[in-house]
Amino acid sequence: MLAIRCQFVNGTYQAAVPGDVGEPEWPPHPARLHAAMVAAGWAIGGARFPEDAYEALSWLERLPPPSLSCPIEVSRRTAPDVYVPRNLTSAETRDVLSAMRGGRDSSRQSGRVSRRFPTSIPGDDPVWFLWDDADSTHRPAIERLAREVQYLGSSRSPVCCDLVEDAQVPPTLLPGSGENISSLRVATPGFTDGLLGSRHAHPAPTFGVPTPYRQASEPVPIGVPTPSGPFADLVVRAFDQSFPFTILHAPMIAHAFREAVLAHAGDGAPAILHGHERNPHVAFLPLANVGHMHASGQIVGVAAAIPGNASDDERAQIIAAVDAVTHLRNLGVAGSWRLRPARERTLRSLAPSRWIGPARRWQTVTPVILDRHPKSRSDEAFERALYATFEHAGLPQAPERLEWSEIPWQAAALPAPAYQDHRLPSGLRIHAEVIFEQPLCGPLLVGRGRYFGVGLFAPVDLDDDHHD
Repeated sequence: MLAIRCQFVNGTYQAAVPGDVGEPEWPPHPARLHAAMVAAGWAIGGARFPEDAYEALSWLERLPPPSLSCPIEVSRRTAPDVYVPRNLTSAETRDVLSAMRGGRDSSRQSGRVSRRFPTSIPGDDPVWFLWDDADSTHRPAIERLAREVQYLGSSRSPVCCDLVEDAQVPPTLLPGSGENISSLRVATPGFTDGLLGSRHAHPAPTFGVPTPYRQASEPVPIGVPTPSGPFADLVVRAFDQSFPFTILHAPMIAHAFREAVLAHAGDGAPAILHGHERNPHVAFLPLANVGHMHASGQIVGVAAAIPGNASDDERAQIIAAVDAVTHLRNLGVAGSWRLRPARERTLRSLAPSRWIGPARRWQTVTPVILDRHPKSRSDEAFERALYATFEHAGLPQAPERLEWSEIPWQAAALPAPAYQDHRLPSGLRIHAEVIFEQPLCGPLLVGRGRYFGVGLFAPVDLDDDHHD
């Protein structure tokens, strides 16, 4: 294991959430540590960036995202407006230099600008970044870079970092979706090159790739995989205004969303995104408000389900293409509907954990289309066909128990026969409830049409018959 410990000298961490200058960031995003080590490389090498540091950082950004061990909740200092002298513009700089050369006073008035300094207060608790990799080739360079890191986030939050051998630290935040989801930006292939190339150029590169992290409910050994099906994560977009379509329109919404994503991806779209000669590939899912007593059945957002075998580069391309979709059109009526990122504290139906679990019990939101038609109307024939459909879905375990019906278990979902969209594959449509022997992480998609939002399951508490 590769473990870097970061101790904040003043007990405070100053950094803002990307895109929100007044909101304190906590915990420090892994991309910030990576950027700080790039800066440390310049401090070590001066005018020439050390070759061993470049190789080590390029290797590090290709590893899976690190786990973190740190306090989940910390005190936060409010960030009032503070007025500070502003920097000179280019024209003002030229005017000042000209005045100095001519022996005259500059007429430049400095003025003041509003700034905010959002602060988290971890106190004496360190933050650990943990990679499950035993390769020792680059450890000396990583150790030297870590020791040269002077601050994280702002220069007003000095930090001491070191590489710790044989660290026995239980992670509190793990990469991957689940309950208590958050998003941290991580370094991905090319991040180091972008930082090095932007040292004397503007604008600066994008600050890492947003990646879902989940809280560990109890100490979890690093390297123990969470059982999941072919899909591992969701990238969610929310409709900005009231959207007039319901779950019955899921196939139409899914196809329109796919067209928009591929249009932004362009001719260079990877096979995992367009699905040609690649399986599994990205699934396009309309997300509906279902499963609780106040559910409306209205579609409130869309999501791209990323396969678990996607490479870091493929994952980055998928996220970039989805994030670029700002409007959805071609929905059978004139006009377009705006899409935005799904922020925290929005509808639960837009939270990845709503669709990922983990759980033993799952229920269909949209009906499963069986891979093959039962040979008879008997319960045994239905059971065999349904079990075969689950087997073809590539799940890591077979269902322990299955039930089926034309009527859904999830509130505000619609009966299976109601789905008559011409975009649907042919086949018998049926709602299902499934229980697995061990908890399984989703998103769970089963049957024909699963790449277009049909056969989507929602996790349900095993003892909860009124899940919301």
